[in-house]
Amino acid sequence: MSKIIPVTHSITAILSTILFIVFFVVKGYSAFWGILCGIIICIIISLLNGFRIIDLLNMALLGVKDAYIVLIIMALIGIIISVWMVSGTIPSLMYYGFTYLSNMNFVLAAFLISSFISLILGTSIGTISTAGIPLMGIGLGLGVPPHIVAGAIVSGAFLGDRTSPMSSSANLVSVITKTNIYENIKHMISTLVPVLIISTLFYFLIGTRYSIDENTLNSVNNLKELLNNSFNIRLILLLPPAVIILMSILKINIKYNLILGIFMALILGQIYQNTSLLEIARISVFGFNSKSSLIASIISGGGLIAVKGILLIVSSATALYGILEGTNMIKPLIKRFISNIETISMLIYKTCILGILVNIITLNQTLAIIIPGKSMTESFKKLNISQNTLARTIGDSATVIAPLIPWNINGLLISVALGTSVLKYAPFAVLCYLLPIVTLIFGHLKIIKRVPK
Repeated sequence: MSKIIPVTHSITAILSTILFIVFFVVKGYSAFWGILCGIIICIIISLLNGFRIIDLLNMALLGVKDAYIVLIIMALIGIIISVWMVSGTIPSLMYYGFTYLSNMNFVLAAFLISSFISLILGTSIGTISTAGIPLMGIGLGLGVPPHIVAGAIVSGAFLGDRTSPMSSSANLVSVITKTNIYENIKHMISTLVPVLIISTLFYFLIGTRYSIDENTLNSVNNLKELLNNSFNIRLILLLPPAVIILMSILKINIKYNLILGIFMALILGQIYQNTSLLEIARISVFGFNSKSSLIASIISGGGLIAVKGILLIVSSATALYGILEGTNMIKPLIKRFISNIETISMLIYKTCILGILVNIITLNQTLAIIIPGKSMTESFKKLNISQNTLARTIGDSATVIAPLIPWNINGLLISVALGTSVLKYAPFAVLCYLLPIVTLIFGHLKIIKRVPK
């Protein structure tokens, strides 16, 4: 006979976990401690309901195994940041960026560049790890606060995650809802247009506060000269990110893209910066630190050491989810949550909230797409609403909310790549929280697609 954990016990475990995570994050500690408390609580409750400790440990281990690819990607991003710094790739990107972006509204430019690249690549993490990192450095050089630049980059990057036909997230939404991706994108335009207009206006207005004056221009020219004196700046050093973008367009696995980007930077670093393999290997572990304080203020960090805390959080979070799934704590709660849906506004509301809650509890954007997609299908059919509207609602909530959650895997990856915390950049990632708001308004106004009779 299978063991059943009472719903009240499941609610206690999940709510306690969320409260502990929020408490530690707000207090400035790692989310790991909150997740660890959640694991302990879940184990205690499971033991009281007849589960064996060995079975619970196996569930936790299975959860970590399922997420091994995420751990690998995080480690590779940590390495590629430091290797691209020492090889001259990031300094070259910044040098040419200073040349061509100094006379622009940089905050708006960061949003538009990230949006364009993400629509081509279809991957937020690919966009952030190629365009996002040098844009952050350029922004620092121009005197723009890093959390504002990061917010603009994240908004643009997740536009592609939701909207691009190249996006694995958008394609997953289509598969789960059994819809055509191009029909989904066409339907998504209705909620995207007002959000895109508001976001563009927001970044334009905030960007005007950081216009380039004579003093800033002198500082930028000094930084360009410093970069030129500290590194051998060459156009060929832009090859690694260019190749990664090309491989992403060809839908090559991001893991192999990053490995190739590291390998190319290793070769280029030896040729153009006269850096030994041993030194590059050391930097890939401990991060890049320039002897020049000015260079270090805009180019530093990365390495495996920089992501060790993030790897610990992801490992513990996936272990926690393994226990929650293995003991079947989540499914009864979802079933209860989606019951008694009778209106369109309530249907859209619960679909949005379910995607957000799954992101919070499981730390996983993929599950936040799959669970609402599977769970809400019958409710949409019951109210005679097209599955395209279900796909739009998921894209406008579960897909884009992930980077705003400090302990979500997407948020953790971004904080490593861009060097600023989720809590700092989230208020400026306006597209990511405007989309859920607008889709809720559309639900309330019954702006949906009905099933043809």
